Amino acid sequence: MDYPYKNPTKSDAIYDYQKLVEFDASAMDHSRVGILACDYIFEKIRSKVSYKGRKSKFDAWKNLDERNKIIANAIKWHDKTSEADLTKANIRSVLNYTYGSVANFRPAVAKYIYRRFKAKCVLDPSAGWGNRMIAAMSMDIDYIGVDSNKKLRSGYKKMYKTFKSNSNIEIITAKSQDVDYSKLSYDLVFTSPPYFDIERYDGMAYVDKETFLEDYFIPTFSKVFHSLKRGGHLAINCPSEMIKHLTFLGKFKKSKMQISNRNGGGYAAHEWIYWLKK
Repeated sequence: MDYPYKNPTKSDAIYDYQKLVEFDASAMDHSRVGILACDYIFEKIRSKVSYKGRKSKFDAWKNLDERNKIIANAIKWHDKTSEADLTKANIRSVLNYTYGSVANFRPAVAKYIYRRFKAKCVLDPSAGWGNRMIAAMSMDIDYIGVDSNKKLRSGYKKMYKTFKSNSNIEIITAKSQDVDYSKLSYDLVFTSPPYFDIERYDGMAYVDKETFLEDYFIPTFSKVFHSLKRGGHLAINCPSEMIKHLTFLGKFKKSKMQISNRNGGGYAAHEWIYWLKK
């Protein structure tokens, strides 16, 4: 039995992207618009990322014993009589609950942030699954994305070729702490950096939290803020435990956004923090 991917078609993805283009982002909204377009590009590679030290959903599915447990739970949880009655969505819900769901940032939220700060060029030092990139494309805003995972580069290219946009897109495949941001021009930094103890991506070589903070987190945001245009903003979606390590940047403001729970079902309020570069 194959892994239960959504497998959206190109037509599905383009339709979803067009809805994102038309989406009114005048208020914070946790709409899923734009997610399917991102899944068209990155769903398969996302399934192979591990969450909190657990097996990835893909690896769990490859194990016959675990697969049988997943199917049995799906039959029970969704009140089905047999495996034949299950939908792919039924199975994915069990996978998400059991093994955790890798963060898939809402493009609708990114659109709101871009609109709120009147962004002309966004720098995203943790480009990830392209969700903030596709939001910029839907608004014809220029975007610079940085990510050290070489496996994602072809996906970014495919995203730009698939969806119509007048944005200028630049992708830098490198560790974000090693980039010379003084050579770039941007008026908004917005990102959702990886959380050290939650998700493990290709290229993440940090053995402990201290190394993560000292080698990646602190130097990256020190550098991006230093080269940010005056009057521009740095905005980050991450836990308060991480934010306390950036107090050297000066005073910041807080706001809230609704983020879907990683184990499926409902939403949780998360803070996002922003600084003004004076």
